[in-house]
Amino acid sequence: MGSHQTFKKQLNIMMKKGIKFFELEKTRRIIESATHLEISWAYEDIVFVEHTAFLIRFDRENTHKIYCYFNTDCPKTESLFIFKQLVKAADVEGMIIINSGTFSLSDSKKKEEIQIKFHEIVGV
Repeated sequence: MGSHQTFKKQLNIMMKKGIKFFELEKTRRIIESATHLEISWAYEDIVFVEHTAFLIRFDRENTHKIYCYFNTDCPKTESLFIFKQLVKAADVEGMIIINSGTFSLSDSKKKEEIQIKFHEIVGV
């Protein structure tokens, strides 16, 4: 069995077990197209973007829906401009992006960890 067939077989097994795959590549293209920024790190369902002006959180049920949170330090006028650009780029990729609120980062008491506090918009 070739490596491509082995990969497809393993992928099918993982999908049958309920393992979710997020649209990371589409999300990367959305971010790059809209902002010319790159993904600096992806962890579970969260995508960190260069300079942390905003981050993306994947919807665990709908793989074509993503949530955008802006850093509390990002000025409102800039976040609105960036979000409009993200919406346009998401539409091109067949994705839905929702402005879900803000977030703040703080150091954790544990070494080399950060804490993310989400400030959700009510009703989203």
